[in-house]
Amino acid sequence: MVAGDGSFTSKVILLPIRLILIAVIILGNVTTVKAIFKNRRLQTNTNLILCSLGVCDIINAFGLFGFIVRTFVIPELNCSNIYIHDLLNVLEIIPIAISLSHLVAIAIDRYVAIIWPFQYSQHFDQKMIFALIISSWITGVLMLTTYGWWFINWDPTSCRSPIPAVFDYIIKGGFQFTMTPLLLILYVQIFNVSRQQRRKIHAMDVQMTSQQSSDQEKQNKSKRKEYKAAVLTLVVSLVATGLWTPYFILTAIVYLGFTSPLINVFLQIAIGLGYCNSAVNFFIYVLMNSELRLAFREIWGIRRPSNAGGPNCVMVESADRSSKGTTF
Repeated sequence: MVAGDGSFTSKVILLPIRLILIAVIILGNVTTVKAIFKNRRLQTNTNLILCSLGVCDIINAFGLFGFIVRTFVIPELNCSNIYIHDLLNVLEIIPIAISLSHLVAIAIDRYVAIIWPFQYSQHFDQKMIFALIISSWITGVLMLTTYGWWFINWDPTSCRSPIPAVFDYIIKGGFQFTMTPLLLILYVQIFNVSRQQRRKIHAMDVQMTSQQSSDQEKQNKSKRKEYKAAVLTLVVSLVATGLWTPYFILTAIVYLGFTSPLINVFLQIAIGLGYCNSAVNFFIYVLMNSELRLAFREIWGIRRPSNAGGPNCVMVESADRSSKGTTF
């Protein structure tokens, strides 16, 4: 990851912000992982992948700490620190690639659940989900292996970076700009089919008798839950893509030789935006998932006032606590 310069503005303004961001990333994702592990009813297929994504985001926070070390502790490259500088660079990139692989795994999970619901219920058990999760982590191992070849064959007397700039950007930018269209294609298909299903559900609700409606209620409710899960994961994917894309575009500009103090400032901002992705998922879950929101409140010890909202509010919360359904 291109670090930019260690200017006075960066040290005074950006350093405290990034330290706060590290704390927010760790706190939010630890809460998410703990909530899913503690509540069996939250351990749906989608949530298990989101839990693994939370672990990756926690690791990403340490990658941000490595970026701070490169930017503010060893901002000036020389023969004595260029190796550790590039090693930290690689260790920052790996969790980003793993996060993107998790987004693809989530999209595949939602795609099968929406497009082929019967096959999903038969074949997409937790073993299949764990296989998707493991494959996402293997992506990081493979990337680390490709970078490792350059470190092993590096000549310390050359006083040059062991990683060629072209190779570095092909791995980073190529992965980003390959996976992003794949995500978009999957979600376009998901929502096309979801829209058709919702129209059919609406038509059946209008035409069916009360007895038929009762028979179809479970199936329709399941489809609505899958749709809500797809909406949540789409938001997570779009936010991740939107926050990281400026960094990859600016990195390409820098690698093409277009550098200036202004570009370095924008690059610093773009890196910060990218790492914000690891922090915002927690807030997306809070806004869009009532059961995760309830689990977060329990972990943080936040209780609703007993008289807030009157008896109906208490009854709703009691119903939430006793619910044994899936998350969505």
